[in-house]
Amino acid sequence: MSQKQRTGIASGLLSLLMGISSIGIAQANELDRGWDVKLKVPRPWKENDPSVAHLWIPNSVEILRGLVVAGKTSLEERLCRDPLIRAAAAEESMGVLYFEPALDATFNWVERQCDRQLQWTLSRLAEKSGHIELQGIPMLTVGHSTGGIFARNVAYWKPHRVIGILHTKSGNLQDGLWDESRSLAGVPFLAVNGEFEEYGPKGGDLGAGLRSQYSLHPENKKERNQTQWVMIRMQLLDRRRKNPNNLMGLVVHRNGHHSDWSRQLSQLSAQFIRSTADARLPEEALKDGVVRCRPLRAQDGWLSDPDIKDPQHKPASYPKYEGDKKRAFWHVDKEMALSVWNYHQQGDWTDPDPTATQPPSKRYSPPPILQDSIDTASSEVKGK
Repeated sequence: MSQKQRTGIASGLLSLLMGISSIGIAQANELDRGWDVKLKVPRPWKENDPSVAHLWIPNSVEILRGLVVAGKTSLEERLCRDPLIRAAAAEESMGVLYFEPALDATFNWVERQCDRQLQWTLSRLAEKSGHIELQGIPMLTVGHSTGGIFARNVAYWKPHRVIGILHTKSGNLQDGLWDESRSLAGVPFLAVNGEFEEYGPKGGDLGAGLRSQYSLHPENKKERNQTQWVMIRMQLLDRRRKNPNNLMGLVVHRNGHHSDWSRQLSQLSAQFIRSTADARLPEEALKDGVVRCRPLRAQDGWLSDPDIKDPQHKPASYPKYEGDKKRAFWHVDKEMALSVWNYHQQGDWTDPDPTATQPPSKRYSPPPILQDSIDTASSEVKGK
């Protein structure tokens, strides 16, 4: 897409969103008109229980360059219909594909071969919609809670076909690994976790284990428990330590819990879609064959301080970052890095980081129960 075309689409969508903010979301609005194509998708591993694929295609797009893809857990439908997220998708000539129920919540392509059903779905939707490019289109995967396993496993399956991963209120990266020789290296990954999630992580039982160490209220899961975001921070940084080309960042939803959302998170998600699409999608839209995303390395992005509540270093491009590059979060570009930074800097945090007094080796490295063998010496190149 040319810069002129993108600017025109962006201008139109900005006007549309200004109208949304002033009068509410109208049912006739393009960004909330429902779904353009629906398709029943058999799931051989769940007899007599098919999924339904829902496809939305922006009116302004002649050739789709990518798809936002999610399956129902809890928050996914809301995200797939969110006007800010759809506007960002349209700006990048991307559609939205939503499975209800989820195609396979953990995308177990090894034992269930659900990758065949995903590819079958894309081929049938290509026929029904007339967009033949859907057959080999790149995907930006989204998953909430258990759905996070789906979002990352599609990328383990075919990392070159995944634009990025929006990992929403999910965790436990060591679970749902069907092939530990694979890697997410090179695929932008943004985790969004609530500051006070009621669930997780593994080993976070009430009054014991990780929760007793990292929660101010270890006996009550409904109190202000910070275990989940602290643990996912450890796991993301451990992946980055093992392979710096794990392009992973974290947003902590201020005062957020496991199943709530906010307009600010939609804005951050929309920016993630724009930034990753600009970085990963080929310049020219392609109609034939499987489209391979452009490769990315750690050096191509921006870094930010892992001490989210009390950062010592401002975000900067990889060469200019003043902190420890091996112990920092990664962002695809300046816009994404500053968007996350500005969100985290909006006022004081009401509760301190429960790990603040611990040494970095303990704050930023996961305990054995949260470790796995992903990104050992030979895993970086497999699965590409």
